[in-house]
Amino acid sequence: MDIAALYFDLVSQRSAPKKQKQQTNNSSMNEDTINYWKREITLLKAETRGVCKLNWNSSYLHKAHVLSRNHFGDKSMPDELWDYWVYYVKEVQEELIREGYTDAKLLHQEEGHSQMDGDQQTQLLSYAIP
Repeated sequence: MDIAALYFDLVSQRSAPKKQKQQTNNSSMNEDTINYWKREITLLKAETRGVCKLNWNSSYLHKAHVLSRNHFGDKSMPDELWDYWVYYVKEVQEELIREGYTDAKLLHQEEGHSQMDGDQQTQLLSYAIP
């Protein structure tokens, strides 16, 4: 096959109408199941706060994705549930900001740990390990 034949083959593929993707059924859950998962999401407040603190500069979508993979698995979820999860993560992060928690506070905590000498770090670790 020569280059001209490859070119015309590519042009014909581009000009051909694209197949539409088959839409997935995002409403596979009934209303009771969605409400159940919404309650479960709100029970994860402490974990959501932790994910927000650890991923402070990440997007709400990324944080919600981390939490959903941990608790919901790799299954597809309805758009309504996903939107609620992102909304809840946003609310928790805004609550942290209202409490005065910022990225600068995180940096100062890390600097404080790095300024400790070896004996202080060993003592700190000995308290953490039972």
